[in-house]
Amino acid sequence: MPSSASPHGTSDAIAVKASIAHELNSAYTFLLDHIVLLVWSLCVISGLLVYLRIYKARHPYDPLSRALWAKRASPYSILKLTTKHLWRSENREWWILLWVFLALGFLVMKYTIPIVFAPYIIIDNAAPVAAQAIYVPSYNGLDPVKDATDLLEVFALELPAAFRAVGNIDSVNSTIFPTSSITVDQPEILTPNSSTQDPNQRINYRYVVTGQDFGLQNYPDLILNVEGSCVTEYSWYTGTYHTPNDPYYIEDQYLLYNNPTLEMSVSNTDSPAPVAQFFVDGTKSSGPESNLTWAALISSLNRTSYLGSSDPWYLTLPIVPARPGAATFSVKPGRPALSCWQNDIWSYQGFNSSVTKLTSTALPGLELPLALQNIFAHYLGQPKVSSLGLRLGLSALQSASSAFDGVFNASSSSLYDDLQRLIFASYIATVNTLTETTLYPTNSSVQNDILVSGQIPVGVDEFVIWSKDVITLSVKALIIIPVLTIVLWIIFIAVLLLPLKPIQALKELTAHDAKVHQKSAHEKSTDDGAAYDVPAVGKAAHSTAIRRSEEKRDDEGEDKEKEGPIAKAVMKAISICGSIDGSGPPGDDANDFV
Repeated sequence: MPSSASPHGTSDAIAVKASIAHELNSAYTFLLDHIVLLVWSLCVISGLLVYLRIYKARHPYDPLSRALWAKRASPYSILKLTTKHLWRSENREWWILLWVFLALGFLVMKYTIPIVFAPYIIIDNAAPVAAQAIYVPSYNGLDPVKDATDLLEVFALELPAAFRAVGNIDSVNSTIFPTSSITVDQPEILTPNSSTQDPNQRINYRYVVTGQDFGLQNYPDLILNVEGSCVTEYSWYTGTYHTPNDPYYIEDQYLLYNNPTLEMSVSNTDSPAPVAQFFVDGTKSSGPESNLTWAALISSLNRTSYLGSSDPWYLTLPIVPARPGAATFSVKPGRPALSCWQNDIWSYQGFNSSVTKLTSTALPGLELPLALQNIFAHYLGQPKVSSLGLRLGLSALQSASSAFDGVFNASSSSLYDDLQRLIFASYIATVNTLTETTLYPTNSSVQNDILVSGQIPVGVDEFVIWSKDVITLSVKALIIIPVLTIVLWIIFIAVLLLPLKPIQALKELTAHDAKVHQKSAHEKSTDDGAAYDVPAVGKAAHSTAIRRSEEKRDDEGEDKEKEGPIAKAVMKAISICGSIDGSGPPGDDANDFV
């Protein structure tokens, strides 16, 4: 039985299949409706007892008492009855008014309580995790040269998670992505590049992920605040170079961070469509541990388009001479690099830390299992946007989706759209950090990074995963609702067993109703016989049948006298609740006393 996270804390819950959960929800909704009816029946009996006790000098067959008892099956019927009688009664108006408000209140509750409280039975679409299903591919001890095959296998294992994240974004319009947790500011236009007057931009972004988003069972208020900023960087560009042996080959060269040891290049042969390369510089020496830098180079030079663009990454020039039927623009060489910084702050109860220090020392009160700390450090130790872009490869840029046969639409492509798509996908991938550890194939030969001496560590499964096929039900609701139903039934039966004189009055009311119905049935039978001119023999047979029916009722009455008091009370309770639920015999009409 897991604990399900909520914005206000955790709650005990049990996960079941969705089909079973819907059946249980229907059953518990019925119990809620039944609870309202039980409370209503107790109020009806209590009200009549109090009324008969106050006006004990009056005959117990007071028309008002009989009418209320006859209409006990429905709060709506009593509401109509008492409202109509309120304006005609010369005394006891306060008593009638009380019944008006009581009936109105239960009429509202009968329909609203199941609607309002039934959703509290279902908490969410979450399920506990089997510890043995958690897998984290390990990079430990892998040499980039000697273990290239193993590195490629780990890289291949991580690709599906990246594509799942970006696929969630591509399935909706990224401009209306349904969450307030992500913000990507509109581009800030900066002073153009001094040497070429090419456009300059800065784009800021931020997003927030909570412990509840991660699926943590015990720390839903743990918060990861991600804030970053990217700016176009022309100073890293060192020049464009042509190869004498291939006049169509063009290459742009860069020095990342103006570091001579970080020489990189892009060319027009990298791919038919624009493609980006992503790099992580690591921790800034002059900033906090949580502040990381990353960069991207766009390979879009000389890609052709039928329409032009003024965007920094896709700035085009006309193709001269133009060829009929061919693309008329190509991307200008020397596109700027993208220089970015990102600050990941983990917060808990007013204290801040980095992903490498999610301990109770750095964040007092946070007792996150070491295994979960290691998982977060493994996947979120670098800016998610750069690691995601690296794994997406040719699919990282939004502009690549418009490319066909070596031509793309430069006018609809922009640095902002590319970055926004990656930021949104990074948010999805961050939220799914723990869930993704359960989705790896089970036949991989790569070492599992969570194992300690070959054993599954304690606490690694203290999170839930989200699935539409699973529904989490509140344990409190599952216990309280049936217990309350049973308690109300016990109270209801106990009230009928109380040795009070007014109880006898209620029994007389019931007996009076029975006699009225018997008399009515007898008169109807007699009238029917007269109406059809039944022969004398038929009338005698008819009279004999009526007499036998009355004798049978007398015998049944004697049998009931032999029943114990508890059995009588139970049967009476069922009879009363049956009538309250609308299945009992009809009562006298309101016109009998109005």
